[in-house]
Amino acid sequence: MVKNIPKEKIVGIVRIQEVGGSTYTVAIPKTVREMVKLQKGEIMYVKVDTKGRIIYEPVTT
Repeated sequence: MVKNIPKEKIVGIVRIQEVGGSTYTVAIPKTVREMVKLQKGEIMYVKVDTKGRIIYEPVTT
């Protein structure tokens, strides 16, 4: 769990990009990667909540 981050906070706006015919990508801004200490190559869960929000959560082992 990341400490000192409010429950919910807008930290940027991103655009969905299409790569190939059926794949979309979303860039994670550097400020967000630094806030949550995300590293290149990490594996993440992708979840959708009851409000239709997409949630990325690092898989911890």
